[in-house]
Order: sequence, then structure tokens, then C-alpha cells
Amino acid sequence: MDPTPQSSFIPKQPLNAPSRSGIFGGLLFIIAFGVFVVSLAAAGGVLAYGNILQGQLADKDKSLRADQNAFDPKTIEEYVRLDTRMVQARALIGRHVDPLPVFDFLSTIALQKVQFTSFDFTLQSDGSGKISLSGVGDSFSTIALQSDAFGATRDLKDVIFSGVNVGAVGAVTFSVDATIDKSRILFSNTLKQ
Repeated sequence: MDPTPQSSFIPKQPLNAPSRSGIFGGLLFIIAFGVFVVSLAAAGGVLAYGNILQGQLADKDKSLRADQNAFDPKTIEEYVRLDTRMVQARALIGRHVDPLPVFDFLSTIALQKVQFTSFDFTLQSDGSGKISLSGVGDSFSTIALQSDAFGATRDLKDVIFSGVNVGAVGAVTFSVDATIDKSRILFSNTLKQ
């Protein structure tokens, strides 16, 4: 015969279903919990560091305001004007031309038997100077030696001797055109020496 039918559909014995939470589920929970704790600690650290920085910024701002109030605004304006004047003075001195070193230079390279009779100095747009000289020497060989002396120096460029003629009483006249380096005529270089 048939066994007696059960009147209830609720099982009387526990079901033994396979468990999904085994080792993998427990490890995943521990890792997730660890990440959660670390992120909470990091957020707290960032918040605390932000508060520390805000406090330091407030202290520095207070210190800056105290320092600003320690100075008189009129005195600061005077210092700013003085600084502007000093910058302009440096710029003017840096561009100022002093022709005196040209004469010193010519006295060092002029031979004893050469006499310069005229001198013309023109400042070029690039800061160099153009000199034009006329002179008298006792012979052609003296003029040739003077030409060599002018050509040997690094301070003169584009040296041109012209108009070499025998003048009165056997003297030889000549003309010289040359460009003198701007470093030789800048007043700032004269100050350094």
C-alpha cells in the first residue's frame, strides 16, 4: 500500500544544500572589510592633514598681516620709487659712452714719430664708435709701422689707411678710419677698471 500521505509540505528534516560561503566567501569578506577600514583611516588622515594645513595657513596669514602693518605705506612707496630710479640709473650707465678710453688707447698704440692732427668720433647705432684721424709721420716706413699697430689690435675693426702723401718738409700725411669696439667706450667698463 501506499504510505500515508503527509499532511504538511514543510519538511521535518533540515535540508543539506551545498554551502557557497566556504573559504572563498570568507576571504573575500575579510579583504573587503580590510579595504573599508584602510579607506576610513585614509579619509580621516586626509581630513586631519587638511585641518593642520588650514591652521598653518591662518597662522601665516596672521603673521603676514602683522608684518604688513609694521611698515609705513609711505616708506614702502619711497623704497619702490628709489628702486625704480636705481634700475634706470643702471640702464643709463650701461649704455653711457665714455670717449676718454679712446684717447688712452690711441696714446698706447701711437708711435713716437707719428702725430695725429685731427680726431673725429661718431657713435654708431650698434654702440660701437667710428673714429677718423688725420696725422703726420716722418717717413713712409713709420706710417707702415703705424698701420701694422692699428691692424694688430683687437679693439679696432675695419681699419683703413688712406690719403698717404708727402707733405711739406718731407713729412708724410695720412688719414685713418676705423671702428672701435663698444666694450672699449662703455662707461660701465671704465667704472670696473
